[in-house]
Amino acid sequence: MQGEFRGDFTRDTFRSFKHFTRVLMQQGRVHLDADWNEQTSILLRYLQALASDLIGPHGGPLDADGASFTSFKILSLDGVSDDFEIGPGHYYVDGILCELAATFVPVITIPNLNSNQLQVASLRVDGLDLARGQFVEVRTTHAPDPQKSVTAKITDISDDQTLTLDLPSLAQFPGKTKPVLRRVVTFRTQSDYPIPANQAIGTDRSLVYLDVWERHISCSEDDSIREVALGGPDTATRAKIVWQVKIDPEISDCPKEPNAWAGFLDKHQPRNRGRLKARAKQESVSTDPCIILPESSYRGAENQLYRVEIHTGTNFTDNKPTFKWSRDNSSVEFAARTLQPPVVTLAHLWRDSRSALKVDDWVELVDDSMVLLGTGGILMQVESIGDPAEMTVTLKPPGPGLPQPAKYEANDPRHPLLRRWDYQAGKLEAGRAELGADGALLIPTDVPKWIELEDGVQILFVVGSRSQPNQFRAGDYWLIAARTVTGDLKWPVEGEDGNLVPAALPPHGIEHHYAPLGIISGAGGKVNPPLLADDCRKPFKTVVGLTP
Repeated sequence: MQGEFRGDFTRDTFRSFKHFTRVLMQQGRVHLDADWNEQTSILLRYLQALASDLIGPHGGPLDADGASFTSFKILSLDGVSDDFEIGPGHYYVDGILCELAATFVPVITIPNLNSNQLQVASLRVDGLDLARGQFVEVRTTHAPDPQKSVTAKITDISDDQTLTLDLPSLAQFPGKTKPVLRRVVTFRTQSDYPIPANQAIGTDRSLVYLDVWERHISCSEDDSIREVALGGPDTATRAKIVWQVKIDPEISDCPKEPNAWAGFLDKHQPRNRGRLKARAKQESVSTDPCIILPESSYRGAENQLYRVEIHTGTNFTDNKPTFKWSRDNSSVEFAARTLQPPVVTLAHLWRDSRSALKVDDWVELVDDSMVLLGTGGILMQVESIGDPAEMTVTLKPPGPGLPQPAKYEANDPRHPLLRRWDYQAGKLEAGRAELGADGALLIPTDVPKWIELEDGVQILFVVGSRSQPNQFRAGDYWLIAARTVTGDLKWPVEGEDGNLVPAALPPHGIEHHYAPLGIISGAGGKVNPPLLADDCRKPFKTVVGLTP
């Protein structure tokens, strides 16, 4: 369920303009999940607007001493030329809180002071397990002493919770001291940004910035949200704030001027990410509310929430922009237990025939890395359905030159899943979208063309101008509600030449928020380690002060 919420219009721009303050339940009325979600969105919007008005576009609180400021600060790692530490703390971007915890766990024992091993009370710190390749800081329990604090990389972890560090010894911590340990988050080890190991940090001077967005989490991505007491159903999904520290090697100075920052935003989140119209043209209206005429625009048997999502964006010059669509807000998904291409073993089967997979259905293979890197998954068609007892599905491999599915073993930490999409290719002259090389549907970019999805639901991608061309971005989406009672779509209209026509809307999401952190120099190896040349962060003092 890549992107934001998939239950209903949870970030409805038009409702925000109505200035609703709360949703009031009434006795005897029908209760919907949309009301619950809208109430949460209203409250969240007010809290984020308040934080943004008080703090500004971005900023973080000073440390407890009232003088230092370490939240998301870029810190060098001794002897490391291709990585840097991200300082723990809180930082706000457009009113959104980004948290980087730094919880210390007790060191139970250091078996031999002349060795590089220590035993900790727990391998799980701040909700994540310690792992090989991560950095940790070992220091005394109380106020840190520079002579008794060391940062090192974990090279091995044994079953008795003993860590092996890449340093000569721990002799600086004598037996009577009570050292503690915390995880040190670095650019390469941040949990929500799976950077390839061979990716270079940048050039001589590069901008380090925060990219903040909201990710939807289902039980396929996080099994802990199932309710064990009820037998393990996924009673509700979650939304998670994702912050990612990234590098832009093309910017060598902090964008302090408004024009400079506007240029950065236009590059990373263009103003024109494409606009969409949706319609269901009524030929006639039934006088009986229980009957939908055959010529009515929306002829579906049930209420639906269509999702139209960009698969390949225009930033990929070798491919034309493409999209995919789902009648169920792309909520039909199947966790993959294993994948030995082209056979997928599912963790569960479909609930009913409506959510079942069928031969020739298009599915998207997605995992955590693909979502966090903002790339579309791998689209494939179902070739055959195996024995239900074995829960296997055989997929047609992608064409030559396209990314091929990897192997996934049981309990893979990337949480692979298959997401069903409901489109089938057709001919543009017949009002249907044609198939692109990536397996998704081609977006007409030359001449605007109405495309029918199904049951009378039609969409049109507005063609951009020469001065402001469309910059479609993978993962952006639109939501279209179709209702059987009216035989029409819930889509706003606007005036054009004295007539009401479907409004051309920008994507409903995903919205990214950005903040500059600093300029690093020597990232190309000229200086070892990379150094913070200019700090772009904004500190603020708390309202009531920092001292007790």
